[in-house]
Amino acid sequence: MSEENIKKNLERARGGDRRALDRLLETVQDRLRRLAEGRMGPGLRAKVRTSDVLQSTYLDVVKSVERFEGDDEEAFVAWIARIMENNIRDKGKYFQARKRRDPEGPTRPLNEAEDVRTPTATPSVEAVRAEDLVLVSRALEGLVEDYRQVIILRMVEGRSHKEVGELLGRSEAATRMLLSRARAALALELDRVRNESG
Repeated sequence: MSEENIKKNLERARGGDRRALDRLLETVQDRLRRLAEGRMGPGLRAKVRTSDVLQSTYLDVVKSVERFEGDDEEAFVAWIARIMENNIRDKGKYFQARKRRDPEGPTRPLNEAEDVRTPTATPSVEAVRAEDLVLVSRALEGLVEDYRQVIILRMVEGRSHKEVGELLGRSEAATRMLLSRARAALALELDRVRNESG
């Protein structure tokens, strides 16, 4: 992307244009992945996936892009790298605290999502799940087409990253990055839908 296009997209992204932000993130996604992998180190990578760190980072970027004050790619990457650094530090603290609580440690690598226990399926739990499905469906409708497609193909249909990439005409790595951004966008859209219906 040319310097002029980056400036235009940054301005639009600060104004709330999610497509402009997506174009910017796609431009720098390989650099961000390398930064995350280099910063995490093998110990943390054994416990949490790079894509989870990137997803948390993308979510924070979407929430705060209007406060970004730079006007070029280097400033944008540096700003995101600071956000990512905070996320990596938080994940490191989480696992350090967990290790202090359980010195024996887990018998296998875990990510934070695995710590969440699913409640027994009582009628009231089933009703909440049904309501959540309606909200998720409405949130999916509010996403841009690429995000909606990658979430449905990967998370609903359970296709591999390779299959999804082939269907969307993207590399497997690009598909993984798209899914990270799509999941972050879905989380924000789900919050918006919940607030509207609440």
